[in-house]
Amino acid sequence: MKAPENRHSLTFRILLGLLLGGLLGLILNALRGFLPGAAEAWIDPFLVEGLLEIVGKAFLALLQVLVVPLVFISLVCGTAALEDVRR
Repeated sequence: MKAPENRHSLTFRILLGLLLGGLLGLILNALRGFLPGAAEAWIDPFLVEGLLEIVGKAFLALLQVLVVPLVFISLVCGTAALEDVRR
């Protein structure tokens, strides 16, 4: 069975995520201005301080988990690539 082809490049996906995140921020900010009661009722406590904060903290934790093995593997590969051990 053939794997599905990747139709979009990583750069496109990153730029799309950046654009969608910016649009979400603009929409939430506009809703806060037009509907101040809604901002106090569900935008701030549920979305901003709840869902988005949890997702953001999880993303940062995953990045921190990746850093240590990445640095270790880089050092091991760099050391293994040396031709002269005394270097």
